[in-house]
Amino acid sequence: MRYARRLTREEVIRSGIRVAVEDGHLQIYRGSEKCQLHSTPSYYRNPKIRCYNKREVVPYLTVALYEFDENNNKIKIYRNSSSYYTYKTRITTLQRVVWAWYNGEVPDGMTVDHINNQHEFLDDYKIENLQLLSPKDNIHKDSHANYNRTLKCSMKKPRSYFEEKVNYYQNLKDNSTGMQRYEYINILSRYNANLRYWDAHQSEYEDYIKMKNEIAAQKQQKKENVQKRKLLDQKIAQYRYTDKTRWHELIELRKNLVNISLQDIENIQ
Repeated sequence: MRYARRLTREEVIRSGIRVAVEDGHLQIYRGSEKCQLHSTPSYYRNPKIRCYNKREVVPYLTVALYEFDENNNKIKIYRNSSSYYTYKTRITTLQRVVWAWYNGEVPDGMTVDHINNQHEFLDDYKIENLQLLSPKDNIHKDSHANYNRTLKCSMKKPRSYFEEKVNYYQNLKDNSTGMQRYEYINILSRYNANLRYWDAHQSEYEDYIKMKNEIAAQKQQKKENVQKRKLLDQKIAQYRYTDKTRWHELIELRKNLVNISLQDIENIQ
């Protein structure tokens, strides 16, 4: 795990960063303007962990802080031995900046964790949703959250599909060691999360399929009624001037098409 270096409120202020809460929403400013935030997926923070599906990785919001020398001057980086230069920066996750702003510092080796395990939106970085943990406690908390998480999956696939995947990767995990075992654990965690999502949404999906079938049946019934009326109108036009009694019977029949089939209308003589 990458070492988490100390961050103080003075470093945040020297970079021009200011944290504020306006109308109940968190705002980050650099000077008088809103600070530009970046999204950095967690697999960039630890390149040893392979990510099989990058769409499943929820990014962290990050902010760039300036690096300073012994005289508290910004460190310049010159490009191609020319007069053009930029300031040296380091990328820091937003939760560390917010914690240092309100509590003075983030100590060496400590991590700032989201209590609700959500870090996609800016309001998830409020100080009320942050806590200071050691890396060991943070890993334990994340593993417990991943064990109980649900991951959206296709409900069209039967439950047996996910059960087979779980059993397959469980056998591979039991017979592997090292990083290969860790990779199988990640895949197994994903399919277990799919399985929990499937179980939690099974009844909703069955209700949705039932409603979908009812709508399809109604559309089919309307389509058949159109065909019945079209065919029956041809029969009515045939008897209009030749047989008034038969013509009135077909008019009454046209008012209720539910009790007669298309084949019965075709057999009318």
